[in-house]
Amino acid sequence: QRCLDEGYAKAGYRLGLMHLNGEGVPKSPDRAAKFMIKAADLGSEDAMCELGKMSLSGEGMVRSENNARKWLSKAAARGSEEAKRMMEAMR
Repeated sequence: QRCLDEGYAKAGYRLGLMHLNGEGVPKSPDRAAKFMIKAADLGSEDAMCELGKMSLSGEGMVRSENNARKWLSKAAARGSEEAKRMMEAMR
C-alpha cells in the first residue's frame, strides 16, 4: 500500500491482482477495483487492461461495455497488445 501511495503503479496493479484472486489476502473484487483504478491513474497499462476485463465481467464493479472500451482504449494507446485484441473482439 505504501508503494502505491508513493506513486508506484506496478505496486497498485499487484495489490489489485492479489485482492482479485485472493492471493495472500481475502478475495475482494471491490477492493481490487480500487487498487486497479489508482494504478491505472498512475499509468499502468496492465491495470487499465484488467479494468477493461473487470468492466466486461462486472467483477468488482458494475458491468459496462462503455467502461470496458474506455479502459481498453487507454491501455491500447499505451501499447497493450492484449487490450488491442480485446477491443477487436468486441467489434
